[in-house]
Amino acid sequence: MHAFGLNLPIKVSAASLALLLVGCQTTGEGAGSGRVAETDDQAVRYCIDYATLNSGSPATAAANCDRAIAAATAAGTVLADLHNARARARATLYDLDGALADRQRAVEFDPGSAYRQRELGWGLYYLNRNAEALTAFDTALEGEAGNLNGLADRAAALRGLGRYDEALTAFRQAIEIDGTVPFFHTLRGNMLNNLGRHDEALAEADRALESYSGNGFSHRVRGWALVGLGRLDTAVEGFASAVAVAPADD
Repeated sequence: MHAFGLNLPIKVSAASLALLLVGCQTTGEGAGSGRVAETDDQAVRYCIDYATLNSGSPATAAANCDRAIAAATAAGTVLADLHNARARARATLYDLDGALADRQRAVEFDPGSAYRQRELGWGLYYLNRNAEALTAFDTALEGEAGNLNGLADRAAALRGLGRYDEALTAFRQAIEIDGTVPFFHTLRGNMLNNLGRHDEALAEADRALESYSGNGFSHRVRGWALVGLGRLDTAVEGFASAVAVAPADD
């Protein structure tokens, strides 16, 4: 998931905007992503908190978002952010259809937001609707040309469609825009491994590790490239490095 956006939806009252901004604080009563709201105002704050803080109970967050959305709808002020927040909670609960419905609703309220289009794209991607996901990601990129996360999103959908060369190109475009982000080399290397292009995958993993050696996934991509090249002893060392830097991932 991407960092939670606070792009203003089409219809936002001053009072609702004030609630939204208060809800984004990470201290005091606003940090209530794990608590059941007792008032509608709390429901708005706690719903937004869940997405901004990425912590707390998703079931509780979904319930708070239900109340917040109902209250906002009754007041004639529906915030797209609330739907995106509930989508996060629903997706965590594996209610992927419900999460997609919320993301679609958010786009209806705020169709010009590249962030919301990307969120819609991921909702479609999780349901293996890759062609529709690609359309959403491309729409987002129209508003944010050259966005690195947007290019990575596009690559994911292209990979899902089996359009691997185009996916590799999307990663390459991201690297050309900002070559200081090592993880794009890692993702590109992982895809090259899957295509059996292990020498190229090894080169990408090495570039990633030159920039940042603390990512376990980069070490694993390098290890699998070495396996593919028949360099098993060196591969074992790479996998050991992956466990050393990120034991929780293995």
